Amino acid sequence: RIVGLPNHTLTVTTTDFTPAGATSVATEPYTLTADDKGNAYLYGIFAEGATVTVKKGDVTLKDYTFTAEKNPNGTEYNKSYALDARPVIKLWEYNNGETVEITDVCIIYGDGDMYDISLNIVESTTVIFDAGTSGVKLSAPITVADGKTLTLRIEGDAEHTVNGGISLGNSSNVIIEGDLTKENNKLTVTATDGNAGIGANNGVTAGDITIRNARVDATGSSKEAPEIPPSTSISSAAIGTSDGSMGNILIENSIIVAEGGYYESSSHAAAIGIGYVGSTMGNITLKDSQITATNKGDGLASVIGAGWNHHVFDVVGTLGDIVITNTDLNLSMVISITNLYGAFIGPGFINSNAYINMGKIIFTDMTQAELDEMIATWNFPEDFAEFGKYAIGLGYLGIYHETQTYEGIWVSDGADGLVRIDDGYGYHDPE
Repeated sequence: RIVGLPNHTLTVTTTDFTPAGATSVATEPYTLTADDKGNAYLYGIFAEGATVTVKKGDVTLKDYTFTAEKNPNGTEYNKSYALDARPVIKLWEYNNGETVEITDVCIIYGDGDMYDISLNIVESTTVIFDAGTSGVKLSAPITVADGKTLTLRIEGDAEHTVNGGISLGNSSNVIIEGDLTKENNKLTVTATDGNAGIGANNGVTAGDITIRNARVDATGSSKEAPEIPPSTSISSAAIGTSDGSMGNILIENSIIVAEGGYYESSSHAAAIGIGYVGSTMGNITLKDSQITATNKGDGLASVIGAGWNHHVFDVVGTLGDIVITNTDLNLSMVISITNLYGAFIGPGFINSNAYINMGKIIFTDMTQAELDEMIATWNFPEDFAEFGKYAIGLGYLGIYHETQTYEGIWVSDGADGLVRIDDGYGYHDPE
């Protein structure tokens, strides 16, 4: 049995191997495709001194010799053997400060220590964080090159950590897949230097973020940034954008804890969505999940939707639809030091001529009464009724700027349709 990666094609070359039912040794390589569990099989007899080489393309994954010490007289009749041919990166074999370029499928092992090692995904591929002794722990970022897709699989009953964020390039994507059947299976991502926890930074226009079957804790960051006029600071979403734009966010069958970045009283990011106010984003879709999210430091950013920046003028961002299905939202907003608030879900607080236009906010399977019950569980600041406006929709000043738009709040009509419930500006005014 050759242990590889699911559904990958392997080239297996042997010496002194006699296939089952044959009378002479094999002379040609085998092309084998691993099954859904990653297993491929050879049936027959390896003589003492026989060899087997496993490749994926031009990359050698494993060379093995049936030595006299380990296998005197070769393999035994009616006995099975397993050869682990999965590509592996062991963090302890690299130097802190090193960047590892990843071009093909690999498994990464940690040993409990934190490593200052960056991963640069230069080709579309799958990277597996294996539990190892106690999970993978990185204090440096993962970057995805332009036009590439990283599929990050979180395995084992352990927490994995990336204290540097997952940063997407132009048109690049990330897919994060976990295992909710294991209680401690989790990915914790903390951004630094004004970057998003998971998302688009540095002026790029990235592709999509997809999170499935995973526990993810994500935190955005902020920094003073006078080099980006007219702003003096930027803050980033936990999952979404910083000073970049991107496509869609899909969170499905996952447990998410998200906290947006915050810089003093100048810049505030959504937990899930847009950080820097000039960004463009596609749709945010939350499905069959549990979301615990908060903005940080001030209540001007939406928790899900868009952030706010005090120093940006004459900038218009765009956001698609926010679509929520069978998802429990546990949302919190901190007390605003400026006595003004955005909405929990929506385009965010407006500043002068800087604002976000967006599409619909849709609760596909929740009636108005059920939405009211969920909103009642959210953590409103004690002065929200005085200085805020809507729980969902436009922020406090957004209602006075006809140029800031969204396409309404929609809920289930209890049958197969949707009904709009807002007053043109938002829904659930605490007054």
